Amino acid sequence: MTGGVKPFGYYAQAIDREGTFSWSEAVRMSYKYDDPSQEEVCLDGFGGALAVFSHSREIYNDYGDLAVQRVDSSGSLVWGEKPTIVCAKFVAEYPCIVGDTKGGAYVSWLDCRRCYYDHKVDTTMRSEIYMQRVYADGRVGGDTTTFVTNGQLSSMPEAYVLNQNFPNPFNEQTVIGYTIPPYPHDQKGSSDRMVRLKVCNLLGKEVKTLIDDVQEAGYHEVIWDGTDASGKSMPSGIYFIGFSGGRKDSWHKMLLVR
Repeated sequence: MTGGVKPFGYYAQAIDREGTFSWSEAVRMSYKYDDPSQEEVCLDGFGGALAVFSHSREIYNDYGDLAVQRVDSSGSLVWGEKPTIVCAKFVAEYPCIVGDTKGGAYVSWLDCRRCYYDHKVDTTMRSEIYMQRVYADGRVGGDTTTFVTNGQLSSMPEAYVLNQNFPNPFNEQTVIGYTIPPYPHDQKGSSDRMVRLKVCNLLGKEVKTLIDDVQEAGYHEVIWDGTDASGKSMPSGIYFIGFSGGRKDSWHKMLLVR
């Protein structure tokens, strides 16, 4: 599943493993004359996808509302032509989206409502990170949650940490989160670190490598869809996620239920 920006709209198209378009034409995710940007896409757990994108109320304005739209495996809009607005404060940017495997998603973004008001900037305030849930039917899940508040945004993880996957047990896919610390301030060099994330079966045999690359410091997420390195679906059972970073190896148990 991939997305792209065309004049006056945000469009999506599905591409199979052979590189062939799955739909006869691209699907318009945005509404009317939106000028979308900063789009992110995730799977919905049913063969379709969800997309979040920011669209400005004014041309060439860096801030805008945040919209989410869902498309099914056949290329049809599940919620109709109008996307769901998760933030209408005119202050959202850098959105991220993670599917909940039930057709909905969790959306987070950098929010500037406390430092940008009436086209004036308050330099004493920092941006915050907000989160909102969108259900499979397009409903928004209540009030937004602020989970990084003023003065905390500049903080970085102090150690390599592998989080427990969610959901667990899982059926279609599960999200695995981990953190990478930066280099100490007294060392020179990039803040990037070499990390490896792999899935093993109950016998300790490697099933699939999810990450084997240099990544920047911070919080990261990866999705395992329950397949091996060849794309074959794995049977129900217990699996282990292994995380290697620096000199530390961490393991968590996962339960796949078909």
